[in-house]
Amino acid sequence: MQDAIAFIKKCLKGVLPALLLYACVFTFFIGLPQTNAWASSAAFQERDEVFFSFRYRGVGDVVVIAMFEEGQIFLPVTELFAYLGIVYRVDTQQLRVSGHFIEPGRDYLMDFRNQVITYDGITQELQSEDFLLDELDFYLTPEIFRSVFGMDFMVDMGGLVLRMESREAMPAEQRLDRQQHRARADLGVRMLQLHPLEYERRQRVLGGGFFDYSLTGNFSDQMNTYTFSGAVGMEVLGGDLQGNMFANWSEATSNFTTSGLRWRYVFFDQPALSQVFIGQHRTEGPQSRSFTGVHLTNQPIEPRRLLDEYIFRGTAPADSEVELYLNNRLVDYQVVDELGNYQFNIPLTYGSSQVRIMVYEPDGRVREEDRRIQIPFTFLPPGEFNYHLSGGRMDNPITGVDDYSEIVSLDAAYGISNRLTARIGAEYLSEEHEYMPFFYGGLSARIFEQYLVNVDLAPEAYYRLSTSVIYPNSISWDLNYTYFVAGEGIYNMGRNDYEIRGNLFLPFQIGSFPVNFRISADRQEFGNNSTNRVRGDVGFRIKRLTLRGGYRDSYRFAGSEFISSDGRLTSAASYSIPRRRSLPRALRGIHVRGQADYSLRLEQMERVDFQLSRSFLGSGRLRASWGHNFIGGFNIIEGALTFDFNRTRSTSTARYSRNSGTFRQSFRGSVGFDDYHKKVILDNRQQVGRSAASVRMFVDRNNSGTFDEGDDLIQVTALRLNRSGNIRLHSDGIVRITQLQQYYQDNMEINVAAIPNPLLVPVVREFSFVADPNRFKPMDIPFYMSGVLDGMVMQQRAERVQGLGGVRILLRQIDGDHEETIRTFSDGSYYAMEIPPGFYEAWVDSTQQNFLGMVSTPAVRRFEVRALAEGDFLENINFTLAPAEPEEWIPEEAEDEQEEIETIIAERSRTAIRLFVKAQRAFYMRDFERS
Repeated sequence: MQDAIAFIKKCLKGVLPALLLYACVFTFFIGLPQTNAWASSAAFQERDEVFFSFRYRGVGDVVVIAMFEEGQIFLPVTELFAYLGIVYRVDTQQLRVSGHFIEPGRDYLMDFRNQVITYDGITQELQSEDFLLDELDFYLTPEIFRSVFGMDFMVDMGGLVLRMESREAMPAEQRLDRQQHRARADLGVRMLQLHPLEYERRQRVLGGGFFDYSLTGNFSDQMNTYTFSGAVGMEVLGGDLQGNMFANWSEATSNFTTSGLRWRYVFFDQPALSQVFIGQHRTEGPQSRSFTGVHLTNQPIEPRRLLDEYIFRGTAPADSEVELYLNNRLVDYQVVDELGNYQFNIPLTYGSSQVRIMVYEPDGRVREEDRRIQIPFTFLPPGEFNYHLSGGRMDNPITGVDDYSEIVSLDAAYGISNRLTARIGAEYLSEEHEYMPFFYGGLSARIFEQYLVNVDLAPEAYYRLSTSVIYPNSISWDLNYTYFVAGEGIYNMGRNDYEIRGNLFLPFQIGSFPVNFRISADRQEFGNNSTNRVRGDVGFRIKRLTLRGGYRDSYRFAGSEFISSDGRLTSAASYSIPRRRSLPRALRGIHVRGQADYSLRLEQMERVDFQLSRSFLGSGRLRASWGHNFIGGFNIIEGALTFDFNRTRSTSTARYSRNSGTFRQSFRGSVGFDDYHKKVILDNRQQVGRSAASVRMFVDRNNSGTFDEGDDLIQVTALRLNRSGNIRLHSDGIVRITQLQQYYQDNMEINVAAIPNPLLVPVVREFSFVADPNRFKPMDIPFYMSGVLDGMVMQQRAERVQGLGGVRILLRQIDGDHEETIRTFSDGSYYAMEIPPGFYEAWVDSTQQNFLGMVSTPAVRRFEVRALAEGDFLENINFTLAPAEPEEWIPEEAEDEQEEIETIIAERSRTAIRLFVKAQRAFYMRDFERS
């Protein structure tokens, strides 16, 4: 009974449910007979079980059953070690527990028969009052845990709470850290596991629509002008249609133009053809050209993130610990085998990745190895083939030709290995090529992991070689050389003989201050003339102060004769004032920036600028600047105020220069139409070319699976995305997500902790969806009351069957990720609440079965929790534990009266809790009469 009441109190979630509970308990227990047998059996036990709530990082919030005897608390050894991830082995015959504490090599042995504990080579004797032996576990006092293992347990008897502090992180906490590190590292890797697809691509003949706009008015003494630019996008014939438009108007002139109008159709799971574009597009190849026509490609809809896997092998002393860091995040961990070898499979992701191997040797030495791996997007995975085929009419004539040229272009690439990709292509322009098209090809190679080499071959136009590298310390350089075969033409508009470019980036430190140095140079030679440019910058940061200085110049020669140069020195400084309360409110958070330029050619200052900016009224940004042009001898004064509202963005700018003032006002934003819910949505960010979603969460009262009249909306933003997106709850109770990528498959999770009613669970908690283009994708997510399990664990000895308390029931969802450990009460009964719908399996903890020397019948129970508006109640999920070997039956003296009373107590306590659960559910469903 004490266990049942303690459990009931733990379940309380408010004053009204508590009053209902006490009313139920009073109703069902007021009529019990008050006998001496009841008093002797329940009120005066020498050893009591105490249920503590134990919370620890990596463990969660679990229930730990301790023993209370003669004023002393005893904590379970194997139960706590299992929760904390400490390795243990139990020998019930010898009364021993052994294993290693936190990490291998720190062995321990608890010998309760000889009353000693040995840990890390130190033996400590146990007194009889330091431990207890029970049929389910071994128990030690908190003082023994503290003195032997440094685990400081604090017991709160009033609140029934158990806490623990330790100078060392427990394995459960370390495991959680590694999982979190790996999860964060995997966010940029396409190996990320997608949840089951619940909302597929839904094609419409005509659907949705976004309209982006930018309205600007310029007002001055001379003339007022008005400018409009916008874009429109929607779903048409199952594909996405979009285009841009531009218009301006003044007293003198006006015009209106369009551009980029095209329709795209996407094929999923078609390696031969993934996308078709009809309308205005651009070709692929050495020079991208704008044309109107048809473009075909099998390029993946979502950009590739993973190229391949790279096997990293190494050697270290046996039993060394090796950690793998990818971009400064721990992603894997190994212990070196007895042969001294270790191996990691490292994902090769596009972009630049820094790989760091940390080796912790047994003698305490630490060794570090760094590598930088670059994978440009021009590389293809081994065996992959991609092409781009374009045909149509160019939007602009070729230089020097009046007619518009017809164009056909083919660009193809093949991944030979994860280190080598080959490219080939051809381009035909009717006004440029008379008989044969222009052919080109190339190779992209990766040498020694970090060196990239590209070779481009176009025998009729040029040969190009480029190479680049980024070292682990972030030093980088690149070099590009192009030799032109043709002296002029559309592939050599500058008529150069050759050109060479180079860049160097060198970061270092002066004391504790980081310094960045960058220099770039290029040379173009045409005949006897040449142009040489050089640019250098150096910058460093001291706390909130950033300083930068630069030099740039260009030298022109005719043969060996120097013609001209245009040298310039630049400098800039910026400082952010902290938001300290000791500073005046008007100064907090101000960003100050200054810039000055000096002309070496004119040998005088060119200009100086000074700017202040800070946030204003939460959603606004205020900027003020002053500048002086020394060459023209005039000042420039400017002020701007920007507001980011939910529905639009407003920018007001006033400028005064040369005795003339101008004022500019602009509004930018987007208008979207949610055609499923028939609602116009205004937003302050552009949406054409993107996707959005409308998520409606509701309590499905009639179990239809769809939103019907009478269903209640759940108006909270309890959603998580695996990508970036703008999530906002609108006035109609629907959560809308904008700034999604078209056609991408995204993961979404329901944050059940944010749902006001903790008993409600979604029909699916984790799922994925494919974003529809240029429209809001509707998603309805029904919620149901969570299920309740009710069962018994019975112990059979000879011909007697009785309930067994303190047993752990392990519950696991087969079609989801819900896991839970349930404890039985002293009468063998157990309850589990807030169980999400799904298929489950439950079994008795095998460690406890071994402790008892018994086996469970059945070994595993499998069942389904149905999605019902009132919640699914599953009863009689029972288990029977029987001896592993038959026992000899020994008759026992019956205690009929006591057994009868205990049976009544057990039945009525279960009934009371069951009614409390139903009353609590009715209360949350606002059925107060039934509650």
